Amino acid sequence: LKKHSIAAAGTCLDILHGRRLDPIVNKAAELLATVTGQDITEGDDGVFRIAKKVAKDRVISTVDPEARHGHKSKARKFDGFKVHVSLDPDSELLDEVLVTPANTPDKNAVPDLVESLEDDEEPPGLVGDCAYGDGATRAELKDAGFTIMAKVPPVKNMTGGFSKDRFIIDLQAKSVTCPQGRYASCTTEAEPPTSPRTVRLVR
Repeated sequence: LKKHSIAAAGTCLDILHGRRLDPIVNKAAELLATVTGQDITEGDDGVFRIAKKVAKDRVISTVDPEARHGHKSKARKFDGFKVHVSLDPDSELLDEVLVTPANTPDKNAVPDLVESLEDDEEPPGLVGDCAYGDGATRAELKDAGFTIMAKVPPVKNMTGGFSKDRFIIDLQAKSVTCPQGRYASCTTEAEPPTSPRTVRLVR
């Protein structure tokens, strides 16, 4: 957005404020408010400027407001949508096709992808990539009677510290050793900590 566009958008919204609008005009006004609001910020001096950040769930198109920014990695980015497909490997027929905005986690599509299979007397095994195999999704599918075969998602740590897979956890000895060799005893969730060097282990 350019500064004169921001000013023009603000003028339009001021004119429409408080008026009873036709549903189509109202929808257009809401989109205008969303697009301008996510891309501008008000400074301490009261002046509106173009924001130097990307708004969460940013609307990227006025033609297709449901499109979003997406990324496979820091280097691989795309805009638009994701397509999720459920395939029967025996018949090679498609069971389900689902389209979601590009910023939607793949795991969110699982309930809709398997909905048509839940009425089967014996729910089939499911094969998917790790994006569909997080812990919560696996537990939900197991409760529904499904068996899922998917790689465990890679361990990530956005804080800059050591990731969980770098620690040695000994459940029998009830101990945890960090990558630098420091040792601490641990307790289960039902046991109270015994010292400042005790960590609580949630299974």
